[in-house]
Amino acid sequence: MDTSARLNLPFLLPNQAQKHVTVNESLQRLDTLVQLSVISMVLTAPPPASSEGDIYILPAGVLSGAWSGATGGQIAALQDAAWSYVTPGEGWICYDQETGQSFRFLAGVWVASTPVNGATELGINTSADPVNRLAVKSDAELLSHDDVTPGSGNARKIINKADAAATASTVFQSGFTGHAEIGLLGNNDLSFQVSQDGISQLTCAQFDADTGAATFPGGQLHQASSAFTRQILPTPGGNGVDSIYRVETLRAQNPRSYTIASIAGDTITMTIASADQMIKASYMQGVAMVRIWNLSKSPIEPAWIINSVDTSSLQMRTSTEISGWQVGDTIQFGDPTSETPNRVIAVDVSPMMISLFGTAFYQSGAIVKMAALAGSGVEAGIEISPDGLSGSFVGTRGYAAQSSPQAQFIIPNNTPSPVSSSNLLFIRELDLGGNVGISHVSINAFLV
Repeated sequence: MDTSARLNLPFLLPNQAQKHVTVNESLQRLDTLVQLSVISMVLTAPPPASSEGDIYILPAGVLSGAWSGATGGQIAALQDAAWSYVTPGEGWICYDQETGQSFRFLAGVWVASTPVNGATELGINTSADPVNRLAVKSDAELLSHDDVTPGSGNARKIINKADAAATASTVFQSGFTGHAEIGLLGNNDLSFQVSQDGISQLTCAQFDADTGAATFPGGQLHQASSAFTRQILPTPGGNGVDSIYRVETLRAQNPRSYTIASIAGDTITMTIASADQMIKASYMQGVAMVRIWNLSKSPIEPAWIINSVDTSSLQMRTSTEISGWQVGDTIQFGDPTSETPNRVIAVDVSPMMISLFGTAFYQSGAIVKMAALAGSGVEAGIEISPDGLSGSFVGTRGYAAQSSPQAQFIIPNNTPSPVSSSNLLFIRELDLGGNVGISHVSINAFLV
């Protein structure tokens, strides 16, 4: 064998003349290949002003000039005013001065091999890209504490985002479709989200960054039955003072009709002093809204009372609700049976929710406390229903000027309010032999 196996360096032979020529040829070849650094990897012809010792890697394609006949991928070096060529072996490494990148010769092609320290992209068993700058294909990845340097014994993975409105998270995919995400998702609260299609996201749990409080927007399921479990939110309304319905004036049972005497903005004044037959401001203002109907309109139109301004005047939720109403129109306190069956008064409790919790929300039920007082020698009562349907009412009665027992019931809520993000309750007054007396309904707690 006249040359070495890997770099093809010529050997000195026995009795060889001019041995220095062979040695110099080997040295030149080593000078080219050791610490291989090339001027460019894209030129197809040598520059006119090439200097002794210049080295290039030839690109694939047609080569011209002095490089005609050479092969793409070869190393071209100017030695003794002539170009010599070396075919690289598998795994050889070179540095490209033009791009500042390192390259590795793999399967007949020079492939960019960026150094790890300061790397802009790194792929392990796969290729990275400008979005996924670190890409790993592996059955497992291990991050362990530092027991070499030595370290502190701690091991923390840190994901840093730009600001509170940005996202720092871990996404779990199946077939490159995201089905779960954990992290700070557009705020600084810790959230857990899942998705069936990778598009619509459902928040399972959220932990408030300010208070540490946990919420479960998707609800919690009972393990054995898979039914949703309910939570109880207590309210101060159970004290009988802040009531969702309280009327103390002797009156006929609902529905009751009244005539409009004047309208100013969001306020209706009636021809008789009867505001306290519909809402007791000192108890109900900021707690509940009750619905009335304009029977003179076709079709009839609803509006919601939020307060009594004086004994004859009612303040409505908005002036828009009554913008087309006129003096002389007949209003009815209580739903017509064409709208809600079984003679009821619709009550919206969203003002209480906003006051207590800062927002209105749909609830699954309420724990209510009720009481009624009848006039002398007569019987009267108060009942409540989730929807006004027959068989859904529960209530209590008072006899002969006596207050009824204060009854407490759990009432489901299944009728969404048309004017808020809460549910309605339906109240029915009972006159069983004379005028209805004091009636009140309070909420002890919401079921959510």
